Amino acid sequence: MNIITIKSPVMVKQIFQFSDANALYSLPDILALPKAEWKEVSAINFDKNSGSGWVYIKVKSNTTQPLLMELQTPFIDTLKIWLIDNAGKIHEFPSTGFSHLSKANYNPLKHRYFLTELPIKNYQTFDVIIHGNNSAGYPMKYFVKFWNQPEFIHYSNESNWRWALFIGMILTVIFVSLAAYFIQQKRIYYYFAAYITCFSLYALLIDGWGIYLAPSLYKYYNPIQNPHLLNLGICFFLLFSRKFLVIPSLSPKWWLRISPWWFFAALAGCIFLTNYGYINSNDILYKTGYWFGILMLISITVLWGSCLRDSFQRKFQPVWLLLASQAFVIIFLVANIILVNLNAVYLTVPDILLLRIALTAQVLLISIGWIFRQKEIRDTQDKQTLLYLEQQKAFWDAERELQELKISSLRISNELHVQREHLARDLHDGIGSQLTHIISRLDILSISDNSQQKQLKQLRDFTRDINQNLRETIWILNKKEVTCSQFALRLHGYLQNLWEGQQYPQLTWHCSNPSENIILSPEVAVHLMRLTQEAIANIIKHAQADEIVVELRINPPQLNLVIKDNGIGFDPEKSSYGFGLENMRKRAAEMGGGMDLKSGNSGTEIQVIIPVTT
Repeated sequence: MNIITIKSPVMVKQIFQFSDANALYSLPDILALPKAEWKEVSAINFDKNSGSGWVYIKVKSNTTQPLLMELQTPFIDTLKIWLIDNAGKIHEFPSTGFSHLSKANYNPLKHRYFLTELPIKNYQTFDVIIHGNNSAGYPMKYFVKFWNQPEFIHYSNESNWRWALFIGMILTVIFVSLAAYFIQQKRIYYYFAAYITCFSLYALLIDGWGIYLAPSLYKYYNPIQNPHLLNLGICFFLLFSRKFLVIPSLSPKWWLRISPWWFFAALAGCIFLTNYGYINSNDILYKTGYWFGILMLISITVLWGSCLRDSFQRKFQPVWLLLASQAFVIIFLVANIILVNLNAVYLTVPDILLLRIALTAQVLLISIGWIFRQKEIRDTQDKQTLLYLEQQKAFWDAERELQELKISSLRISNELHVQREHLARDLHDGIGSQLTHIISRLDILSISDNSQQKQLKQLRDFTRDINQNLRETIWILNKKEVTCSQFALRLHGYLQNLWEGQQYPQLTWHCSNPSENIILSPEVAVHLMRLTQEAIANIIKHAQADEIVVELRINPPQLNLVIKDNGIGFDPEKSSYGFGLENMRKRAAEMGGGMDLKSGNSGTEIQVIIPVTT
């Protein structure tokens, strides 16, 4: 309790307080109490461990008008006041308390604080004895002011106007925030409006304005239930902070994904437990709920600090203004709830004034921070838009270059196809017709009686092989693309023509999954045909095999060509025809695949694997 005088209606000489936690003392005991038992103070605050306390004030009147003594708190369960004049006469005033403030017979002026008229004469010295009692666990602290009636009316009107200005500012902020929410449909405005509403209602209730509540609501109005509004305000503030600091709901950091509503539920449970202990004067339940509530507040502070730390790491500059806006509220909570309630310090400024200053400063700083935040976000969006446009430009440039390459590739492909057609026609009309003429002449010579008949037959067969190879080449050159089924039929036909009239070695052909959907380029078809011809020629010439197996396996995205025999095999490292094998490997590589060769005493196996597409 701090004594504040306006125009000096009284002169305060001394202030004492005496803690009577278990309410063991009566007025005669207090009057007989030695002065050494009293504690002289400049401000009175009975901590949460003192359920009952006595105050002794020695004052002198400086006015001829009756004095009004105001105890600036509504939260004293039972209150008793005595006035002792200089003649030693004791004037006892009716008992009152928190539950009586809303009743007209106890509070005719309908003032939100305890107000008592003191019948004091001019220049009279008198003593005031105040005995207050609260349920165990709730700290009893209040300011005392002495007024004459005109000064009280002036003070009351001035106080009401200050509150009206504060509420007007808060209502304006809430209205603008809700209007922005309905227009832009962004939850940050709703969270801010809800947060400011809860804190402002809390400020009104702890300053005693709850006496104007309807009787059905007034029964829930007490100093332990009021923190529910503070709890709800803290929850909305955490939700607002996340939006203000642009923290995603699916943040990779798990602790930033914890919903503030879990903390709200836990803290509400602590408040209910504390309230139950308060109502039933159960100190154990009260302290349990109180200290668990403090633990939850520390957890909430850690969570909020994590949000700030994440923003600092992202170098999101508006975080500084949000932190500054909360500094006043943080100072208020630390100074008032912890230090004052624990009787660690005495404050000369009323709690509610601190809270109003904190809320006003917070609204102003958050408004400035909001403007800065929007600028920061807009600058970031502009950078992202510019980066997006640059990426789009780079994409379309790359797309244009790709289309130009495709067009160029198609042009070259068409030109190659035309050249292949010209080459195929020239081969057919030139070399093809000449080879056909040579074969016809060799047929006639081989029939006649000629000592060189054997050599002529060999030459004829060799020429026919050349002509067959030429036909296969012309067929492929005439195609823009070759399906796997077409190639399989052509390869099988080639092998049948090659083995026509010959039984040894035995040829086995197998083709699996021939498909019209799998396309081979002419180049790939030529490579596969030449690989087969080279492998067959090597087997016939060197392997001494009884059986040759040619297998075409089509298993997208791969095509396997397997050629194997049961001949004598060879050592690829020491083979004299390594140049042919090297050419075969090069052909496989040019097709984007590879060739695997295994050879031993039981024969040789060549497997060519290339990629295919549908």
